[in-house]
Amino acid sequence: MWQLQELEKFIKAHSQDALLDSRTVFVSNPEQRDEIDAIIVEQIWPGVVRALRDVPIVATVGTGSTLKEAICEKRHEYTTRELVFMLEDPKRPIGPYDNVPWYCRGKIECSVLNYMIGFDLMVSLPEDFSIPKMLRLLREPMMQGCPPELTYNHRPHSDSVYVVSFTKGSGAGWGLGTHDEAREHIFAETRKNIKVIQAVYELEKDYKSTTAFNTLRRAIIDAYEAY
Repeated sequence: MWQLQELEKFIKAHSQDALLDSRTVFVSNPEQRDEIDAIIVEQIWPGVVRALRDVPIVATVGTGSTLKEAICEKRHEYTTRELVFMLEDPKRPIGPYDNVPWYCRGKIECSVLNYMIGFDLMVSLPEDFSIPKMLRLLREPMMQGCPPELTYNHRPHSDSVYVVSFTKGSGAGWGLGTHDEAREHIFAETRKNIKVIQAVYELEKDYKSTTAFNTLRRAIIDAYEAY
């Protein structure tokens, strides 16, 4: 049985763990694991690649990792795999003392039963940014199903900022959706987030611009509406 074989592999790999006897162990079907990884790499991920084809933004899955190596196990009652990736600007890489005004993380969850596409976005705004405008984002009725959050980020090496965070996830069972539809789904969601990033850069040029703020607000609503 594959369950016993996978359990034996786990015990062997963690034989030096002093807490091994008290650990909860999740094992997954290796055949299903390979099947799911192939769906992610060959069927869904190309949608991200196509979405980034004509923009100066890249998707990264970890330093030195191949795409397949970056896929990890998602703890679930049935075999589920997960790929987390970051959208980044090569000209403004994220670092410990960065001043990049946005952060965007995508996630693909996939099993033999279904898939889920999710994105998390954070937009940084200066301390003197218009409070009424910020409240318009927080109170936006089109996002009240999964409302945005506001935090304050103290930066000892640069100007501190307000951070407005957004999250969204959606998917389908394979009986209702196809691999092609999943690929088009992540393509569309990635493009929406790129529009938000572009709007953030425009607002960064003049944080007092109402026109730039409204463009950003519309892009965020399009990407993160939930009602």
